[in-house]
Amino acid sequence: MKDGTPYVPSPVLLGERLLFCGDGNKGVISCYHAKTGQALYSKQPLTGIDSIYASFAGVGDRVYVAGRNGTTLVVKNADTFEVLATNKLDDGFDASPAIVGDELFLKGNKSMYCIAKR
Repeated sequence: MKDGTPYVPSPVLLGERLLFCGDGNKGVISCYHAKTGQALYSKQPLTGIDSIYASFAGVGDRVYVAGRNGTTLVVKNADTFEVLATNKLDDGFDASPAIVGDELFLKGNKSMYCIAKR
C-alpha cells in the first residue's frame, strides 16, 4: 500500500519477464528479469490508461492491459517497452482479461466482450 491505496493488479510472469503496474494502480508498467531482478524498463506510461484494477494477462509475446476507462493496450513481451495495439471500448474494466485459445475475454462494467479473429 502506498498512502493507504491498495495495489490491486497482480503481476504476470511470462518466460523470464515479470510485468506489473509500476506505481500502484496508475497507468504505468514496469518489467523486470525474473531471475536476476534487473529492471528492463520501469514506470513506462500506458498512454490512454489512467488507472488499472485488472491484473495483466499474457500469452506468448503479448501482454494485455485493461484500463478502468475502457482502453486496452497490447504490450510486447520483450526487454524493451513497445505498444503493439490500443483499443477503446465504451465501457470500463476492473476484471482481469482472460485468454482462451485465440479468444480474449473482457468483462466490462456494462457488458462481456469476446475478441477473436474472424
